[in-house]
Amino acid sequence: GNLPQIEITPKSFDFGEVQYGDIAEYSFKIKNTGSEILEIKRLATSCGCTSAKIAKVELNPGEEADLRVTYDSGAMSGPHGKGEQERIIYVKSSDPVNPQVEVMVYANVR
Repeated sequence: GNLPQIEITPKSFDFGEVQYGDIAEYSFKIKNTGSEILEIKRLATSCGCTSAKIAKVELNPGEEADLRVTYDSGAMSGPHGKGEQERIIYVKSSDPVNPQVEVMVYANVR
């Protein structure tokens, strides 16, 4: 069928050890593996310390774009900001089968 189809790789990324206060960045790949234009409708994250940006909001069939995720390890103060951290990035798109896809980033904040 003629449908847009979203594919994000990898499904998760581990920043490993991060010094408290450092900013960690990683780019996931978003690809439209379908046969219609894929529209990225909304990017959201589970925490204000994490942001997600994409350069293009419309991907042609077969086209790929970077989903740039920035994690500010100093944004959370106190004991909650240290140790194993897990953040979720939510990607809403026009893919009718998977309207929302989630990817994860992990960090061990020192």
